[in-house]
Amino acid sequence: MRGHASKQTSLKIAYYFEDKKIHVTFTPVKHRTSSIEIMAKHLETGKKAELLSGLFLEENGYEIIARNYRFGRGEIDLIAKKGIFIVFVEVKSLTNIKFGNPEISVTKNKIKLVTKTAEHFVSSLNWQQQIRFDIISVIFKREKDFEITHFEDAFY
Repeated sequence: MRGHASKQTSLKIAYYFEDKKIHVTFTPVKHRTSSIEIMAKHLETGKKAELLSGLFLEENGYEIIARNYRFGRGEIDLIAKKGIFIVFVEVKSLTNIKFGNPEISVTKNKIKLVTKTAEHFVSSLNWQQQIRFDIISVIFKREKDFEITHFEDAFY
């Protein structure tokens, strides 16, 4: 029996962020939409937001030291260092703000999971300086247009 591989083309999108060109590559789905594909698109949007948030932080003097750090049921999207701070960053994104901005979806339960995961990270490093919890909100307006808002010291 012979099989064949379907050829998938990648989509390369260039974003401009503070006059710097950023390239992101995506592979589109080419058949009818199912609930799994809708979820995959949602995850793809989240990953794109995390990538752009990391680049945003680096452009603003932060050093990314971990991505998608997990402990137990918790996950921290980005962990960065700047000066005497380790900064734990929750990234939230939306393509439609009809019902509110992305940052309002950070719940008390999410804060509890993030802080517990951060405590584990800090103790594993024996970090003795300051920590901070930030939220980065990414709103995708059109295909190549987005807005990033950084909320420093958003919760604890």
